[in-house]
Amino acid sequence: MNSALTVLIFFPLCISFVQQDKNNDNELTKKELHDGMSKLLGIDVLSENKLFENFFNFVDEDHSGSLDKQEFARFVKTKPTRQVI
Repeated sequence: MNSALTVLIFFPLCISFVQQDKNNDNELTKKELHDGMSKLLGIDVLSENKLFENFFNFVDEDHSGSLDKQEFARFVKTKPTRQVI
């Protein structure tokens, strides 16, 4: 992917991270991410088949219970190598 395209895709996602980080601790809790994704999708499709739990556990690489900016960025910029649902 060229750098201009990366910026066009990645920048809005970084803004989204900041908007969803309600307590401004530079991490997204499960609740913050779930609330943001529910707003984005408009309905709670995340509850089906543990979709959100599987997604969050996959992205939370250090299993801290929250996503820092680096984990979020790696997920956004990396092509998945395995299916998580």
